[in-house]
Amino acid sequence: MEKNNIATPISSVMNLHRIVCVLYGLFMSFVLIMSFFSKDEFPTSIFVVFGTLFGLHFLARHLLSKDRSSGKLLSFFLAFLLLFGFPIGTIIGIGIIYYLIKSTPDVS
Repeated sequence: MEKNNIATPISSVMNLHRIVCVLYGLFMSFVLIMSFFSKDEFPTSIFVVFGTLFGLHFLARHLLSKDRSSGKLLSFFLAFLLLFGFPIGTIIGIGIIYYLIKSTPDVS
């Protein structure tokens, strides 16, 4: 049996959440490496904030894969937060909102 490889709007949102997780991971790795070369104290608050956002995007992706409505709600919330991260976050946030609206069935 052949699999249909057509991307659905929800799979596109899941891929965008994966991209954001990778970006947060790269950013936290960069900050960790730079903190070893700095004489300042360790930036714990940065790791708490970005680690929490990383976890929320991971959770949203997991909930979307289980087809839970809470995943869509969490995705809208995270997309709204991403809109303030100009320019890359804004583009990804608009993409998440676009695909979430596209995945919502028409009520009419």
